[in-house]
Amino acid sequence: MKNTSYIVVALLLTLLVGCAQQNPATDTALGLNESAAIHELADLPENPLLLHGITSRIQPKDGTLSTLYGNTIAYDHAHTKGAGNYPAGAVLYYVTWQSEADKQWFGANVPALIKTVEQVKFTDENKVQYALYRDNKRESEISSSGMRINLIRNMKIATFVE
Repeated sequence: MKNTSYIVVALLLTLLVGCAQQNPATDTALGLNESAAIHELADLPENPLLLHGITSRIQPKDGTLSTLYGNTIAYDHAHTKGAGNYPAGAVLYYVTWQSEADKQWFGANVPALIKTVEQVKFTDENKVQYALYRDNKRESEISSSGMRINLIRNMKIATFVE
């Protein structure tokens, strides 16, 4: 009986110690991908990763992953009315990451470092403002921003069927 107690205690300690190890591939025991996070805002007005996720895209030719985020106004509009003409006060962020192979799952890709953050802001005058951020710093507007605005505003929300 005494030997059985020692074995049970040894097994419990092994389980506790084994489960508490940190995962060096993702930097935390929780499995969070810290390399894909925004650590400082710099010129960004807010952290888009804390807003509502609307849809995602994978661009294998470019080796990138992107997610469209929106504030509550934008999310509610996308959820009820779809893409297109967002109401005043809606803000969309299109975040693009460089992808890398997942160290945990063979054949899977995960976001690495953020390449760009694009902001599309719908103002009271029914005008649209576009801003491009690299390294969390605002860059000057690019000539193709009109095409980028249309691409971003016309993305449809990802839906899930239960």
